Amino acid sequence: VLLLNNGKILSDGTIPELMTRLPGTECVRFSYSSSMERRLLEQVPGVKGIEINHDSNLVTLDVDDAKKVVSYFINEDLFYHLKDFSIAKRTIYDVFLRLTGTSLNDG
Repeated sequence: VLLLNNGKILSDGTIPELMTRLPGTECVRFSYSSSMERRLLEQVPGVKGIEINHDSNLVTLDVDDAKKVVSYFINEDLFYHLKDFSIAKRTIYDVFLRLTGTSLNDG
């Protein structure tokens, strides 16, 4: 598989090889109602990557076991601060986003 962007090769390999470029096999996304600090998220067990968009109040966590993250939020009484919570398996599209920083629909 070749990943291309604007005619340039970004990366190549099998899909499993390309997927190893991501810091986790699952993605936990949520928005938050109060301020969310990076240091708080760094304490969550199993988090391999953190992306916080303060403009949209959206957090993306790269993890291998989303159940541990959910359990942590519940046990630490943090779940009530979260909105629009979702868990997804990583895809080849996530690799493209990581490599380019843009979606297929952006410019």
